Amino acid sequence: MNLTNQVEAVLFASGRRMSIEEIAKICRINDLQRIKQSIEELRKKYNEENPIMLTEDNEHYKLNVREQYLRTVRKVAPQTELSKTMMETLAVVAWKSPILQCDVIKIRTNKAYDHLAELEKSGFITREKNGRTKLIKLTQKFLDYFDIDNEEDIKKIFKRAEKKDYTLSKEKEAKLEKLKKSFIKEQEKIEKTTVDKLNEESNISFEPEIESEGIKQEEENDTSS
Repeated sequence: MNLTNQVEAVLFASGRRMSIEEIAKICRINDLQRIKQSIEELRKKYNEENPIMLTEDNEHYKLNVREQYLRTVRKVAPQTELSKTMMETLAVVAWKSPILQCDVIKIRTNKAYDHLAELEKSGFITREKNGRTKLIKLTQKFLDYFDIDNEEDIKKIFKRAEKKDYTLSKEKEAKLEKLKKSFIKEQEKIEKTTVDKLNEESNISFEPEIESEGIKQEEENDTSS
């Protein structure tokens, strides 16, 4: 079994920062240098153009979705409660679509099967039989939500977020600005709907100050995630 793949799987499955020693123990490897070499291989794999990044803090490592992609994916299914790991799976699909399911599983581990089933149920992806695996594609619902013409535009937006020198036409710039504003507007609508629903279910009237503070705290938690 490829050690680098093992290290990658461990980091994804843990969802937290891990030390070289801890990774080595799980992989049953005594030579720490081999683990370090695998970490370096992953660092090269997840370069600046990849929506996934390898982060390091005091010699502890973690695989994360880059912040700008996570925010985009978070707006994809506003009516669905998506865990952080589900959003990360969707980010991989959006970046690579069309992508084979087996390739998603290699990146996101077997837990992604449940993520993909939920995303398909929500109508944001389709899965078609392709040999022994399935081919995953984004749906028109995904594109309509972002007011984007095609999947090439999705990739341009992703790349533009990574490369400051990436330029688009004035028309496309205007559409991106509209998209940004729609994100903010949609988020405000989601927050209001959530609070209204809680009010109805509990029959409790929240004071404006409490509502504002709660939403602010949620936004801080999302940012820290």
